[in-house]
Amino acid sequence: MASSKARPVAGPGLDVKADVVELRRLLGVQRGRLEVALRIEDERSIVFPETSVIIRDIERLLDLIAEHEGRSRRVLRETSATRSPKRRWVEDAS
Repeated sequence: MASSKARPVAGPGLDVKADVVELRRLLGVQRGRLEVALRIEDERSIVFPETSVIIRDIERLLDLIAEHEGRSRRVLRETSATRSPKRRWVEDAS
């Protein structure tokens, strides 16, 4: 049995100047992974922590693509007007 002594370290972030075609390809890959993860979660009635990582990666890719195309970034904000917070995408004012 193999043993691991060190925890894996995340790789460097994507360069905002990366080719938008490559960013869109990576976005497609991550969306495919999300689809599979959600299907497995549904079939097995479990929650994978990795699903949150996939969602975060998709959000980052969307932000990089938007920045590359000169659009404003999308930000998820929670509203506290109701008992259960609603989430909505808004344009970043910064």
